[in-house]
Amino acid sequence: MSSVSLAAVYNGNPGVISLQSISTPRPRSAEILVEVEACTLCGSDLHSFEGRRAVPVPTVLGHEIVGRIAEFGPQAARTDLSGQPLVVGDRIVWAVVAACGCCTNCQRDLPQKCERSVKYGHEAFRPGYELLGGLAEHCLLTPGTAIAKAPASVSLPYTLSTMPGARALYDQTLAGTTTGGYVHPAVRMQDRSSLKQIPTQDVVFLRPGREQ
Repeated sequence: MSSVSLAAVYNGNPGVISLQSISTPRPRSAEILVEVEACTLCGSDLHSFEGRRAVPVPTVLGHEIVGRIAEFGPQAARTDLSGQPLVVGDRIVWAVVAACGCCTNCQRDLPQKCERSVKYGHEAFRPGYELLGGLAEHCLLTPGTAIAKAPASVSLPYTLSTMPGARALYDQTLAGTTTGGYVHPAVRMQDRSSLKQIPTQDVVFLRPGREQ
C-alpha cells in the first residue's frame, strides 16, 4: 500500500478542485482503511463545488462510496450490519454518517443527527483525518460507521446504482457511448468538458441532466 494517496481537494473556491498527495493514514483502534473503487457525485457535491452550498474546508467531497477494505485497526469490527464476516479485500459500502451511539439523538434512533458525528465528504481536514471523502484513493472509516458488505456476485456499476440517490445511468449525450465504468475517485471537475477526454470505460454519468 502506498504511503500517499491522491485526493481531489476542495478549498472553498467555487469551481476549483486541486489534486493533492496526502499521507495515507494507518487505522487506529476501531478504524478501517478502505481503498476507494468508485464514488458517485451527488447533487450536494455539485452544489458545494459550485459554491451554492456551504461545506467545511479544506475537504474531500463525495459521500456515496464503494471500496475494498485495505486494513483494519486493532479493535475494528470484523462483521458488517448483517453479521457477515469482513476481511481485507472485501467490497463494502457504508453510511454517510458515523455515529457515536451514545448521544441523545443516537438514543432516539437518529444516528444521522448524532451530536458527535463524522459525515463523510463533509469534514474539514484535521491531522490524520484528511481522507474522509470519496474523491480520493483511500477513505478512513471512523468508529460508529454502519458498513454493508457487497455480494461478490454483484458488479461495481450495479453496486453504485444502489447508493442513495444514484441511478447508475450511462448518458449517451455526454459520454457518446454506453460502455460501462465508474467515476474515478480523483476525477477533475474544474472543466466538465475534460470528462470527454477520460476513457469512457472509466465513466458512468449518474442522474444525467442539464446541470450535471
